[in-house]
Amino acid sequence: MLRYRDQFLRDHAEDGVAVCGLYIRGDAVHVGLYWKTGQERKVVHFQAGDNIPVEEVTNPGFQVYLFNPIADFQNEFLPSIAALAELVSQNQLNGFVFNRVGIVYEGGKFDFQSGAFTGKTAAEKFVNCAVFLIALLKTYDYTLLNWESWPNLQPDHALELWLDHHQVPDEQKEPFYSMRKEIRGKHALVAPSTQSKPSEYVETDQMALELIKELNA
Repeated sequence: MLRYRDQFLRDHAEDGVAVCGLYIRGDAVHVGLYWKTGQERKVVHFQAGDNIPVEEVTNPGFQVYLFNPIADFQNEFLPSIAALAELVSQNQLNGFVFNRVGIVYEGGKFDFQSGAFTGKTAAEKFVNCAVFLIALLKTYDYTLLNWESWPNLQPDHALELWLDHHQVPDEQKEPFYSMRKEIRGKHALVAPSTQSKPSEYVETDQMALELIKELNA
């Protein structure tokens, strides 16, 4: 069950992690990863390639965020998440390209020593807040959702510019097109609540639609 911050913190005083999300407008939800370990309660969230803040959950802005706990995440990783989040936040070498809808993701993770993103392909630099969160969890071999079950999207202008900039020949572009998915913040926020684990597209998208409808009511 999703709860706003104050209710969530009252109900979940124990150590753990959660997806948290801020409803913006339309069907747009900005998400981050919350964790509590001991007295530490923080959120890391991707805002832009060079802006990945780590903040106290008690900051006023998080009061209007919804929180959805990830019940089966292994708590022994929590101190490592805190350290890695700070490292990734300070790392300016990843070269992420923000793309709200059409991301490319194939299971990339972060390196524990450097904080660098280690995607399988260079095109995995196309990320949004949801994919950042998914990759951070994947670093600990926790798969939030089954991205292979997400339908492919048509290539957009940003991807075409990136491919042309890197001089990718037309006959070699198809693999990049086939990896482009619409994985959004709304999907990440509801994923911990799905029956399927990792979350499958049909169930997750339906729950996301219901959430957006409720938020727009």
